[in-house]
Amino acid sequence: MMCAHSTDANEEEHVTERFCLLVADADPYISRIIEASLEHYGAFEVIPLARGPVGLRQAVERNPDLILWDILLPDTETLLPKLCALCPSSALVLLAPEDRLSLWMSLRRLGIASVLIKPFSIETLRQLIDQAQRKALAPPAEPQLHLFAVGQQVLLRSPQGQSSTRILQVEQDAFWVTGEPQVTLPPDITIGTRIHVELTGETALYRFATKILDRQQQIVWAWKLQMPQTLHRFQRRQYPRVALQAEVRLQPLPSQEELHAVLTDLSLGGCALISPVPLTDGQTVRIVLENIAPKTLQLEGEVQRCKPQSLQGNRYTVALQFTRIPYPTKQELKQIVAKKIEGS
Repeated sequence: MMCAHSTDANEEEHVTERFCLLVADADPYISRIIEASLEHYGAFEVIPLARGPVGLRQAVERNPDLILWDILLPDTETLLPKLCALCPSSALVLLAPEDRLSLWMSLRRLGIASVLIKPFSIETLRQLIDQAQRKALAPPAEPQLHLFAVGQQVLLRSPQGQSSTRILQVEQDAFWVTGEPQVTLPPDITIGTRIHVELTGETALYRFATKILDRQQQIVWAWKLQMPQTLHRFQRRQYPRVALQAEVRLQPLPSQEELHAVLTDLSLGGCALISPVPLTDGQTVRIVLENIAPKTLQLEGEVQRCKPQSLQGNRYTVALQFTRIPYPTKQELKQIVAKKIEGS
């Protein structure tokens, strides 16, 4: 997917591969600074993203290796999902100021590869690019996804193969996915054939059989699939999980020191949160939940996983499994989770 660049040397055309970055930032000078800085290293192409439909056509034409997107842009909720759908193989990196980290949580369905905290150094960006070139960037574990949302990743299976693509458009009884030239589909996928589709929801993996209805040239070739009447659910979690953002206090035991963290989702079995410091796998933590129930809730949990949220290493995504929940607290959690599920 590297962008091709031609140079004239000894009257022969020499083609080298250049790493292509598409930059969308609320500050127009950021992309210029990035471009000027990376030119020093060579083999990079930095493209400032135009606004609106022009930017979408620009992205399809260049098919970037990496998309840098500022979450403060006003069209983040509308244009970014479409951009990810049209560039399904591009790694997505969000740019976020430190005091607006919670904004990226609603975009997790897009498969975010990393989050860069502003201000960041060019060396930090170089490290991230190196990871992308090695295909080492990966979305955060267990992203929460909404079924049939623009930008969501889906897997198409047929007897002759499978392809990973993204949802481009959703209609009442059908949905469109991105096709050629961005995605190469198995040769037996044609109009009228039946295939199997897999997609990930908040609590399970879903599979269904469907029919190819149409193929049209939009910005790219797009395939129209029939919306399923039934979904087969696999890998059900023991406890339903809901998105819930709130300030929490942590006390890693046996220390008496308290930390302030941000809760991102919650279930009766555990929670996920963003911590300012790393926690050790297996470590016991006392958790104090405030402002999510009439009373302050206290419980204990064990760290299952702790990963850096960004290359700077100043924020960490932590998965906790609850190990000790007083009965009144458990009843409160049941009501909180049930209300969130009913309201979703």
